[in-house]
Amino acid sequence: GGIYRDVFIVLTDAIHFDMLDHASPGVYITTPYVDSAEAKIRLRGTILNEGEPAGMAGLAVEIRDQSGKKAGVFERFIRLDSGPNAFDWDFSFPNPELWSPATPNLYSMAIQVKDGESGQVLDEIVQPLAFRWHNFDPEKGFFLNGQPLKLVGVNRHQDLPGKANALSNAEHLRDMEMIKSMGANFFRTAHYPQDPTVLEACDRLGLIVTMEIPLDHEITDSPEFYSNCKTMMREMIRQYHNHPSIVIWAYMNEMFLGRNLERDREAIGKIVAFARELEALTREEDPARYTMIPNHGDFNVYHESGITQVPMIVGWNLYYGWYEEGLEGFGAFMDRAHRELSDKPLILTEYGAGADPRLRSLNPVRFDFSVDWESAFHHSHLEQIMERPFIAGTAVWNMFDFGSENRRDAVPHVNNKGLCGFNREPKDAFYLYQAWLSEEPVVKLIPAGWRHRAGIRNLSDPLCVQTVWAYGNVAKAELFHNGRSLGEKALEWHAASWKVPFANGENQLELRSNADGAIILDAQTVDFELLPEQGFTGENSIRLNLGASLYFLDEDGQQLWLPEKQSEENSWGFVGGRQFMPRDRGVGADQDILGTNKDPLYQTQRIGLRRMLFPLPAGTYRVTLYFAELERKKPGERVFGIAANGQFLLPALDIARSHGHFRAAEYSFSVRLDDSMLSLEFLPQKGEPVINAIHIQKTDY
Repeated sequence: GGIYRDVFIVLTDAIHFDMLDHASPGVYITTPYVDSAEAKIRLRGTILNEGEPAGMAGLAVEIRDQSGKKAGVFERFIRLDSGPNAFDWDFSFPNPELWSPATPNLYSMAIQVKDGESGQVLDEIVQPLAFRWHNFDPEKGFFLNGQPLKLVGVNRHQDLPGKANALSNAEHLRDMEMIKSMGANFFRTAHYPQDPTVLEACDRLGLIVTMEIPLDHEITDSPEFYSNCKTMMREMIRQYHNHPSIVIWAYMNEMFLGRNLERDREAIGKIVAFARELEALTREEDPARYTMIPNHGDFNVYHESGITQVPMIVGWNLYYGWYEEGLEGFGAFMDRAHRELSDKPLILTEYGAGADPRLRSLNPVRFDFSVDWESAFHHSHLEQIMERPFIAGTAVWNMFDFGSENRRDAVPHVNNKGLCGFNREPKDAFYLYQAWLSEEPVVKLIPAGWRHRAGIRNLSDPLCVQTVWAYGNVAKAELFHNGRSLGEKALEWHAASWKVPFANGENQLELRSNADGAIILDAQTVDFELLPEQGFTGENSIRLNLGASLYFLDEDGQQLWLPEKQSEENSWGFVGGRQFMPRDRGVGADQDILGTNKDPLYQTQRIGLRRMLFPLPAGTYRVTLYFAELERKKPGERVFGIAANGQFLLPALDIARSHGHFRAAEYSFSVRLDDSMLSLEFLPQKGEPVINAIHIQKTDY
C-alpha cells in the first residue's frame, strides 16, 4: 500500500490531450495492418478544450526511429468545440523496420495539438511505436511477424529487501536487463500492472508481455467489488495500451484453488459469470490483443466449470516435481490439456522450485530447497517444454526471490523459487536458462557459487570425487582440473558433467569451448576440505547438519556444515535414529525458527539416535550442540540426557520446557578427550532424543 511509484504534477494549456481518461496518455495507437513494405496506423484520442473559443486546430504526428532520426511527419486540421473532442485518424507508414525480441526496432511517435492560426504547440504526447503482428495457434504456438517463436521467460515481483515495493527506476531497469541477459523473450507481470519504467524497458529490450490485474484467488460478491475490478481492467488497458511489447491482457489467477465443483458450485458459477463480463470488456477495449486466465493444476474443476472456454488463451500454473510428485507429470498434464482444449492456445504461466542459495546436495530430492533440486527441476521442464510445440509460452515462477510474509520455508517470509536470489545474485538455474536461450556463445561451470566445498576422501588416495557440470549452448566443452584435462564432452540438452577428483586445498577448474573459432572460457577456484572416513587429526572443525543430506553454507562466517553420515565400523557419524520427516515431501519442518537466521540447521533433525562417534586425537574440544523442538511436544513429553564418554553434559534436557517450540537452542561445552574416540551418548528418559546440528572444534593446539 501507499504511494511507491513516481508522482507527476502536470501543467497543461486550456487545450490539451485528455489525461483524465483513466490516467491514460489520452491517445491510443494501433497498427491494424503491418508488413515489411507498409504499416497502417490508427491514431485515436480525445482533446479537451477547457475555455478557448471553438475553432480549428492542427494535429501533427512526427515519427522518429531509434536513433532519433525523423522518419515521417503527418498533419491535419480538426475542429475543436468546447469540452471533449474525439478524433480518429488513419494513415500509412512506408517500409517499417519490424519489432521482435531479436531486433526490437522501436520508434517514437510525438503527437501534437497546435494553435490553428499561429501553429504554436499547445500540447505534446510522446508514445512508443513499433511495427509487428502476432497470432497464437493451438497446435503450433506463437507466431511473430509470420515466424514461429517459442515464448520462454519469467514472472517477476517488484520488491527488494529493505525496500518492499518502493524500487527506484534504476532498480526496475536493472531487473529487466537481467531478464533479457538470461535470453528470455517473455515476461508476465504477475500479479498486477508494473511500473511504467518496466514496460518502457520491455519495449526497448524486446520482451513480449502478458499483463494482468490483481484479481487473485477470491472475489467478493458485491456490486462494488465487480465495479472496482472492471475499473482496474479498463485503467490497465488504457494506461498501457501503447506499449508494443504487450500482446496479452489477463485477469484472474487460480480462482478455484481449494474449491470443489460440487461443494462450491454457486461460488464457482459467480466467478465464471464475472469472467465473461471481464472478457467482454477487454475485447471491447482492445480487440487487437489476446486475453488469458491463468489456472492452477486442477484441470477438471476449471474445464467442467466452463471457465476454460472464456478467454482466448488458457494459462496453467503447474508445480510437478515441487508441490506435486513426479517431474514427468507436467508433460502428461499439458498433453491432456491440449487434447481436451484443442481449440485453445496454452501457456505455462507458472512453474518453479524453491532454492535457498545456502543449501547444496549431492543427492537432491523434491522439496529439499537445495539449489541442486531447482536445477534438476528446470532441466526436466525445459526438455518437456521444448518437445511440445503446442506450448506457446512459459514463464518461470519466479525471476527473483521475493517477500511472502506467510512463508515458513528455508528462508522464512521469502518465496525462494527465484532463478536469482532476493539480492539478485543468480542461482545455477539462471545459467541453465541462459544456456538454452542466449544468442551469444555461453559456457558456465556449475555449481556456480559453491566455492567452499567438502567431502570424504577415498580410502585408496587423498581425493574426493564429486560432479561438476557445464551449462552451455556450444556443441562441446573440455574441463581442466589443476591443468589436467578431464576430457571433452558433448553438451546434450545444453549440459554435460564430469567426475572431478578434488584434492585438499585449492582446486583450479577451467572450462574451454570452441565456438565458431573463438575460444570461450569459464574458470573457478574451489577451496576443498578433504575429510577423513575414519578419524580426524584435530585440525578440522567439524560441523554437521543432522537429519538431512544437505550441505549448509553459513554466509555469516563462510562456514560449511556437512550432511549427516552414519557411523560404520567406528567411523565418525551417528548411530541409530531416523530423519525428521513430518510431510509427504522434503525433509524437516516448514516453520520459522525463532532466534536465528540459520533456519535450515534447525528445521531438520535426527530423532531417536543412540550415540554419535568422532575418532579424534587426545586434547580439549569445544562441543556445541544445537536443538529445536519441532513436534510441539509439551514440557515433560521429551526429556533426555547427553553424556560425553560417560560424563554428563546435559543430564535432563527438556527443550520444550526450556525454550518452547520452534526456537533455536544452543549448548556449548569444553570436553577433555584422553583417548582416541569422542562418544556422545543420547539417553532417553521420556520420549525420543533429538539433535539438529553439532560443531566440534579443537581448542588446545
